[in-house]
Amino acid sequence: MDGVTRIGTADLMQETNLDWQIVGTGDFNLDGELDILWRRYSDGQNMIWYMAGVVRTGYEYIETRSDLNWRIVNNGD
Repeated sequence: MDGVTRIGTADLMQETNLDWQIVGTGDFNLDGELDILWRRYSDGQNMIWYMAGVVRTGYEYIETRSDLNWRIVNNGD
């Protein structure tokens, strides 16, 4: 994007299990790239896709929160 103007598109790797939802993004491994945070609300599993642009370079399952009411939210920081 350039402001509100789309300047290109890219296809991302797909997550075929529809139980997984993207719940956030951030530079979780501090490499300067935006990574994707996923949550599977059916069982509380959480996963990070480490990205280099639009290419997934790895992934990691992180702590499960079995309380299915638990949500990941952005507090605005």
